Amino acid sequence: MEEYLQILSVDQKLVIDELLAHVEKRTKLKPVIMFSLPAFKLTVDVMLAFDITPTYLGLYTTDQESILKAKSRLNNAIFGVSSIKVDRTSREAIEVIKDICDEVIMKYMVFNPQALFEALDDKNEKYSDAAYLKLVEILEENEIPQIDYYFLLRHPKRNYISYGIGLLLHSLKYDHNHNYDGYLIEYFELLQLPYFTTLIEVISGFQWWISEKPYLKQTIKNHLKTLDISYFKDSQQEKIKVEIEKILQL
Repeated sequence: MEEYLQILSVDQKLVIDELLAHVEKRTKLKPVIMFSLPAFKLTVDVMLAFDITPTYLGLYTTDQESILKAKSRLNNAIFGVSSIKVDRTSREAIEVIKDICDEVIMKYMVFNPQALFEALDDKNEKYSDAAYLKLVEILEENEIPQIDYYFLLRHPKRNYISYGIGLLLHSLKYDHNHNYDGYLIEYFELLQLPYFTTLIEVISGFQWWISEKPYLKQTIKNHLKTLDISYFKDSQQEKIKVEIEKILQL
C-alpha cells in the first residue's frame, strides 16, 4: 500500500485517502493491493478498487449494476463493463463514486445490527435508508434485542423518528416472543409532534397496532377521537381527519 501511495502527487493522495477512509469506515476492512491497485474485498466475489492518474479517478467493482446506475448522474465519465473513470478534480464526481461504493457495500456486506444502527445517522440519506431497510429485513426473520425504541421515537431528528416507527411496527408484526404494549404510550406521544407527514405516518401505523393487538383497538380509537389538530392548516386537518376515520372504521 505504501509503495502505491508514494508514486502519487499530494493532490492525488488526498483523493485516494478520502475514498479509502470512506470505505474503511463503512466496512471496517483494511485496503489491500490487488492487481496493483488499492482495493477492498467485500466478499469472495465482490470487490472495490481505486485508481488515480493526473487526469482521472477510477473505480473498479464486480457489481456492474451499481456502475450502470451512475450513468444518469455523470456527463463526462468513461464507463467500462465493471469500471468508471471520472475527472479526479471534480468534487461532484468524487461524491458519486462514494455513492456507488455505498450501494455496493450495503448490497453485499454482512452487517451486524449495531453497525446498521450507526448508519441510520449517516449524512448520505440513501445509505441511511438502505441501513433501515436492512434492519427491517432482519426483523422479518429474527428479533433484534439491541433496538432502543425510546431513543429512536424521542430523537430530535425526524428521520430517526420515522425509522423508529417503522422498526417498532415491524417488531409488532414479526416478533411474537415479546409484548410491545408498553410502547403504545410512547407511540401516542408522537401524536403531539407538530409535523404533518410524521403525524400521518403515526396514524397510519395504528392499523398495524390494531391488526396485531386487537384488544387495544378501543383504547386507540378513544385516543384518536380526542386528538387536537387545530394547529395544522385547514387542508392538512382535512387529510388528517381522513386518516383518523380510516382507523375508526376498523
